[in-house]
Amino acid sequence: MTRHSGLLLLLVLMLPFTEAAAQFNYGGGPRSARSARSAGPMLSLVDFSFEPSQAPDASFAFSSPAYGLFYSRQGFVFRMMRGGEDQADGTTLVLVEGQMQAYGALRPFANEGDASFDLFFPAGIHGDFRRVRKDGGDVDGTVFEVTVMAATAGVGLTAPIGKSDLSIRSMPFFGVASRSFGNDTGTSAGFSADVEWASPDLRGRFGFYAGWSYRWQRWLLNAATVIATPESQNVEYRGSMHTLQIGLTF
Repeated sequence: MTRHSGLLLLLVLMLPFTEAAAQFNYGGGPRSARSARSAGPMLSLVDFSFEPSQAPDASFAFSSPAYGLFYSRQGFVFRMMRGGEDQADGTTLVLVEGQMQAYGALRPFANEGDASFDLFFPAGIHGDFRRVRKDGGDVDGTVFEVTVMAATAGVGLTAPIGKSDLSIRSMPFFGVASRSFGNDTGTSAGFSADVEWASPDLRGRFGFYAGWSYRWQRWLLNAATVIATPESQNVEYRGSMHTLQIGLTF
């Protein structure tokens, strides 16, 4: 596949779920500023490593900031980022990642339009594509290039703060991991937590948005998927990410 084909295929596969998730909204919560769309830049602090710690040199552990853009609306989140990390041998590790979540909200408790808070249980699909590549050496190489498609479900709460809204959401996920949608597969598990604040429209149709998210994830893969290891048929990567997002609602 081409260097961006895994991410493009992830986008294509996830698109049908976005409209379905928007329709899955049982119980009727109060309308809020978070119902609007939001977009803007983001900064992620990435910690990504081979497990156990005595990893081979070609494991491509990455622990540097990544920068990107996000877009979200009710029941859908998309993020894309890129980061670089200089190595002692003069090469650069480059991390590229795309993330998507499409979910609907189950509201088993009656929430009236003027309720002070909205308790809901999101459920849907999580997808991510991550590639770590070494550039600048005699031979460029990609060791980690894995796509995840997973089921996710959790709990969320939205509460008003004056005329603005604060939303908190936590969603564990578990699914299938594969190298560039190839035949070598494994599993991936993790959870995400999001805290989002959105103002009402301030001038015309635009408002302000700020958010923080955390994601922890484990990839358990066939050794042939990422790197040959004579000691084990499987390899494991673990990663965490803190992301700060700022932007506009519209």
